[in-house]
Amino acid sequence: MRVSENWLREWINPSVDTQQLADLLTMAGLEVDGVEPAAGKFSGVVVAKVLEVEAHPDAKKLQVCKVDDGKGEISNVICGASNVRKDLKVAFAKVGATLPNNFKIEAKELRGVESFGMLCSASELGLAESSEGIMELSDDLELGTDVYNNFALDDQIIDIDLTPNRSDCLSMQGIAREVSALLDQSLENDFKVDSVKNSIDSTFPVSIHAADACPRYVGRVIENVSGTVQSPLWMQEKLRRAGVRAINAITDITNFVMLEIGQPMHAFDLDKLNAGIEIRMAKSSEKLELLDGQEIELSDDELVIADAKQPIALAGIMGGLASAIQSDTKNIFLESAHFKPEVIAGKARRRGLHTDSSHRFERGVDPDLASKAIERATQLILEIVGGKAGPIICEEPTSLPKPSQITLAHSKVESLLGITTSIEEVKMLLQRLNCEVSVDGENLVVTPPNYRFDLALDVDLIEEVARLVGYKNIPADVKALAVNTTSTSDDKSQLNLLKEALVLRDYHEVITFSFVDQEIDELLNPQHEGKRLANPISNDLAVMRGSVWSGLIKAAQYNLNRQQSRIRIFEQGLQFINTAEGLQQNPCLAGLIIGSTVPEQWGTSGREIDFFDLKGDVEQLLKISALSQDQISFERTDDASLHPGQSANIILDEKFVGRLGKLHPRIQSALGIDASIYLFELQLNELLSRVDANIFQPISKYPANRRDITLIVENSVSVAEIRSNIEQMHINSLQNIKVLSIYKGKGIPETKKSVSLGLILQEFSRTLTDKELEQTVLSIISQLKNKVGAEIRS
Repeated sequence: MRVSENWLREWINPSVDTQQLADLLTMAGLEVDGVEPAAGKFSGVVVAKVLEVEAHPDAKKLQVCKVDDGKGEISNVICGASNVRKDLKVAFAKVGATLPNNFKIEAKELRGVESFGMLCSASELGLAESSEGIMELSDDLELGTDVYNNFALDDQIIDIDLTPNRSDCLSMQGIAREVSALLDQSLENDFKVDSVKNSIDSTFPVSIHAADACPRYVGRVIENVSGTVQSPLWMQEKLRRAGVRAINAITDITNFVMLEIGQPMHAFDLDKLNAGIEIRMAKSSEKLELLDGQEIELSDDELVIADAKQPIALAGIMGGLASAIQSDTKNIFLESAHFKPEVIAGKARRRGLHTDSSHRFERGVDPDLASKAIERATQLILEIVGGKAGPIICEEPTSLPKPSQITLAHSKVESLLGITTSIEEVKMLLQRLNCEVSVDGENLVVTPPNYRFDLALDVDLIEEVARLVGYKNIPADVKALAVNTTSTSDDKSQLNLLKEALVLRDYHEVITFSFVDQEIDELLNPQHEGKRLANPISNDLAVMRGSVWSGLIKAAQYNLNRQQSRIRIFEQGLQFINTAEGLQQNPCLAGLIIGSTVPEQWGTSGREIDFFDLKGDVEQLLKISALSQDQISFERTDDASLHPGQSANIILDEKFVGRLGKLHPRIQSALGIDASIYLFELQLNELLSRVDANIFQPISKYPANRRDITLIVENSVSVAEIRSNIEQMHINSLQNIKVLSIYKGKGIPETKKSVSLGLILQEFSRTLTDKELEQTVLSIISQLKNKVGAEIRS
């Protein structure tokens, strides 16, 4: 919420400066993000009148103007703006004037004609980011008036970051009420609007078919308005300082009233409406072209304003283009309604929209404002664009929401805040918020005002007391607390060990969104249809992730785009699988690596990572999980998201517990990533539920013996299969199996390969004899010959 300090001081003028006011709001929970000037500093710019306009003798796009600054001096000024004309009042920067950014105005000669000054546009004075043509000032401004002072540009914009529960502060009236309560100072503008009597009897039929969504709808016909009139500069300036662009007088007035008191409004071109207004739920597949030119297909859960023929507005969000106010508009239908927040919530985001109207209605708007707003808007419309107003049409098919009474125990206030205060003092504090308060013994019975939707419980009222007392005035009382020790579950301890192992292997833990882009989810999980969100934050966060990889790849892309070529990250989180039984949530531990095996350094050149680097990391995690090698196997996989020659499923006791491999080149290309990506994903439910206790085992004091064997096997036989067959023999003295080399080529049949293994043999109670070693090796060779057809390479 951008708040003009000058405008705020029209409502309440406290004896504090800008910074003190900002600090006051921040400490009361209305956090001020920043304070900035309303306009760049300039001087020497006055209101002047163009007396004559002639074409420049030597430049087609330039014109020579005679300008009267009201001081009896006629200046010759060259101007290139297309809207300059005789009798126009303009902002004239005289010779010697200083514009924003310290730009000095000097007399200059342009193609043989002297120019003494400059006719300014809004952007040149720092009043707009861009502008077409020079500023056109109101005819009632006196010549010679200083522009900077006349428009009160010595103003500060206070940017307040409001929390969603404080929708009552989304207006000047709301912020003024807040300052009034904090300083216990009366408002200078209590906003009492006189009713505008109708001068014509014209009405327009209104019918509400969705009473639960729209319990109040107020409308009014105003005829014979002028669609060509621009809103006065004072109004345009107030809109600009609030961050709202001026469009046309009627639209500007509805926006002004919204900023002033907090009620969003809309004006329809009455002559473009058919038969009457209907407030109803949309029919599935109905079409509506919005004011921004976007044509949308409506859903049956969206509330619309329609006429007898078609929808004309998306209720509480944006009007339709077909009934928009144009320069030829003569008659209008003015709308001011109350929509339930839950009906509007999320509907704008669904369409990729965020409007001032939806921002307010989603959070809640005071239902009593609708009638006040239409009276205020009518006053301004008749004053600025003329016309004749008909009677107010007010439809209220159901009772409006009313705040419920809250019982507040005085003792609870003192107990929670740690302060001593009388029940009368608490009553006075709450009355400053416009609450109705009565005392019932040691309790307060409180009815909040209609606009405070956030006050529903006694603790809400206690928070308000704390804000008004001032957090700095509440004593800090540190009390001794008993320390309760809790045991950590085995699963949690085991998970922490896995994470620590990854960190020690140079991984960094990340946390990513559980919501992902549907496109990347379909690429990584083509076998499962993603669970779509009903109201996604944005289109690229539209489905629940079917794999933790989605977020890891997104994070990797972000880092690659910022020249980070070596990436090692992991995440522990949920994957969401949409099944016939419902949404299945599986806890996973996933990782991703890209780039070199070691960081860039002088000591070693390093090399690019490969599948076996990733497999080594995963094997270390499985080892920490106290799973024996004969329980785990790596099997070829046909996973569509992974490279068919560099991927595997992880099997634990014949059950799938994870996958790893290189990202499929097709997906890598679709995502526009050049670097090779290697990923793993472990199912924690399966792993942690089977974890055996880590048992301490002493180091043997007897020597270890190594025996190397080289086998010839078929290409289809994997090293994992060889290892598994050896482990199935349960040889107590066999402590480790090392893969020394895999060779294909000269001297080896084309359909076969050579595999060299190092067998580490050791006993814990004695030294192995040569005969025992030889018998063990021969038994292993015999097992492999029978199981995988292995031969000893000579």
